[in-house]
Amino acid sequence: MFVTAAVSRDNGTGRRQWKPVARSGRSLPRGAALAGRSATHRSASGDALRAGSVGWRPRLRARNGYMSAAPVGDGSPADGVVATTSSTTTAAADVEVEPLSAEAVSRGLVPPEPVMDCEQITQVLPHRFPFLLVDKVLQCMPGKRIVALKNVSYNEPYFQGHFPDYKIMPGVLQLEALAQCAGLLLLQPPISDGKGTFYFASVEGLRWRKPVRPGDTLVMECDALSIRPRFGVGKCRARGFVAGQLVIEADMTFAYGKGSNALAQKSA
Repeated sequence: MFVTAAVSRDNGTGRRQWKPVARSGRSLPRGAALAGRSATHRSASGDALRAGSVGWRPRLRARNGYMSAAPVGDGSPADGVVATTSSTTTAAADVEVEPLSAEAVSRGLVPPEPVMDCEQITQVLPHRFPFLLVDKVLQCMPGKRIVALKNVSYNEPYFQGHFPDYKIMPGVLQLEALAQCAGLLLLQPPISDGKGTFYFASVEGLRWRKPVRPGDTLVMECDALSIRPRFGVGKCRARGFVAGQLVIEADMTFAYGKGSNALAQKSA
């Protein structure tokens, strides 16, 4: 039976009070009176009563065969909160590297130490200032995944003309930063020997969500989707975040240039 709380007049007092009644209109026994905090308080005018205080609403539960109310959030079974204790201990898991989330890093929840700095990055990528768009590598899982970041400075040369009154990092440079992040993954073992150069072959599913402005930190993550050594082609999925919000995403395909021998050796 569905039970609701209704207002009825108390005998002899002339005051209103909340009392749960069945939907059929029949009153429930006295044991069904509201429990816990008072469900009524007098209004400022003193001549009317209204139900509950802030954070309170009647919620009925079974008690000793009757229906009674409990305050919201009191940990009662009516709220779906059951206190339990467990003596079970968890066995130690095998030590594995947990993938780092670019979104979490951009929110400032995970402050990891970089695994590659600018000098180490330039040993892998052929790019140089002002076109080197990766400052640090935060995590690299060889052949699988990489997380890196680019600190977007106010002094970036492209801000002089894009745009003088409202500076925005050009979308094509955001894409280039993702491509360099993917290059750091593809130009290292076990995918390649790092002696070649990669080139854009295609871009799919490219979306820009929000502008990237001076002072932002673009945190990028790139996952290797497929590597085809026979054809010298690699495909990656990359995303960029600023302050926990997705700003750019794309699926990129790269072709390896001359000098990269690892792919040819794998296909032999």
